Amino acid sequence: MILKKKSRKLFYLGAVLLFVVVGIVIWYRYEHRQVYILDIPNSHNLSSISYELESGLVTVMTEEEMDKILNGIYELHLKTQTESVQDFPVDVEDLVAIRLYYKEEDTVGNFYLYKKKDKCYLEEPYNGIYKISEGTYNYIISLIEE
Repeated sequence: MILKKKSRKLFYLGAVLLFVVVGIVIWYRYEHRQVYILDIPNSHNLSSISYELESGLVTVMTEEEMDKILNGIYELHLKTQTESVQDFPVDVEDLVAIRLYYKEEDTVGNFYLYKKKDKCYLEEPYNGIYKISEGTYNYIISLIEE
């Protein structure tokens, strides 16, 4: 009888310890996960923004129009844990390249809007891949078309 009580206490103690260890592991992974946030520049650092749409290239050069586009994307507060590890998305549909032309550095920043397997994404190369709704996909395109 004493042996059964002792083994039952050991079982409960082991279950509690297992629960605590699993809880600590989950908390640690949650607290130390990598989160990617879009790197959106200020419009005064840009000379222009262009969208490469199926209908052709659309370029915006006024600071006011660039602010509208950048603020529209910024207000989405996109975050992800999916890292982008390439220059350009592959095997995608309805690709829209958004090019940010910087004044000082003669460099180009890129965002890519696309659909893949009936889901929509916004990708910043070597930063993150952000899953978005089709409404958000259309909204980002509409920022240039207004």
